[in-house]
Amino acid sequence: MTTCPRENAAGTTSRDISSMRLASMAGALALGLLLVTVIGCNDGPTGPENTRATMVNIWPNEDGTFWKYRMVKTYHDTVLLAEYNPPEDPPPAPSARELHTLLERDLSGTESVAAQADMILRFDGRMTTDSGAEGQNLAVTLTPDTKLQHGDRRGTHRSAEPQTGPTTEAPLLSAIARARADLRSRLTTRLPDHDRRWSRKDLPAEVEFDRAPLLLGGGCWEKASQYIALYGDLDQHISWYFFNELLAVGHSFAHQLVPMLADDIWLRTRIMGETSYQVDGVTYQHALDVMYVVDMGVQTATDESGEIVHHNRSYIYGNIIYVPGVGPVALHQWELTSLDMIMGGSPAPTIETVCTLVAFGIEE
Repeated sequence: MTTCPRENAAGTTSRDISSMRLASMAGALALGLLLVTVIGCNDGPTGPENTRATMVNIWPNEDGTFWKYRMVKTYHDTVLLAEYNPPEDPPPAPSARELHTLLERDLSGTESVAAQADMILRFDGRMTTDSGAEGQNLAVTLTPDTKLQHGDRRGTHRSAEPQTGPTTEAPLLSAIARARADLRSRLTTRLPDHDRRWSRKDLPAEVEFDRAPLLLGGGCWEKASQYIALYGDLDQHISWYFFNELLAVGHSFAHQLVPMLADDIWLRTRIMGETSYQVDGVTYQHALDVMYVVDMGVQTATDESGEIVHHNRSYIYGNIIYVPGVGPVALHQWELTSLDMIMGGSPAPTIETVCTLVAFGIEE
């Protein structure tokens, strides 16, 4: 099957939601399954608005399937993390249910700057991670409108070239490097050639715009009857779960992240509920609202003499909306990370990322 291109105002070919209709995948029909793609030209949408999610249809994975998103990343110059003085320990990260209510928090009164990009996820053959794990290659292409200069989130901008490739664990490991100064040397030892920025004391959050958001990225992807997951570079075990075991509302699970580096970094996931979501004028009644919380554990800041100054706990949270037969259609992510000022860093802003689907189809 193919998408139906159209000419945009600039005369270049594009594919977007308004140019698509619903049709079933031929491969799925051969299996007696109903997988739906938003495809076609100018016909009225007639698809299965009431199809419920299964592990098969929640994320179509035929090679060549792509999703194009408009991504807006906003840097709010407000650090929302609390600091706790010894011997007081930070409380656990809030639950998925608690954080779900905070997704729409209003920071409009703070100093902020937004950067925008197009992000494309596309299944492109297969790949092998540095650890030797094999799976489908869910590749990422990011094309920023502008790229923020290092150290200047408000002024100078320069053009940015598209960046393509599987990200695997890069967003996660970079987030850990920012949040956990105590783990940077271990990251450098484990993956010395993977990202030289891990060894830097000052890791500004804005450089991360070159990468997909943590909760919706690419890499070595696998779908099985009981899960959808990613493999990473540290070992051959699953490094990230999008879904695990059940798609039932209220189902939750926890997964320890990077156990080779630390024992207190966790992914906690909860299926919050079914919601309606509109694609190309069609309202799907059984989209899933899935909440993800990444607890980065406790960071301890010390002074030059080694005395503990304070503790804090960094975390990243957000939700993804999945439409059966279409896949992930929207993301809203918040990243709360505080850099260690003692080691030469500076407080990182609170980072809000919103991704909205603008095109979906299969490239033959």
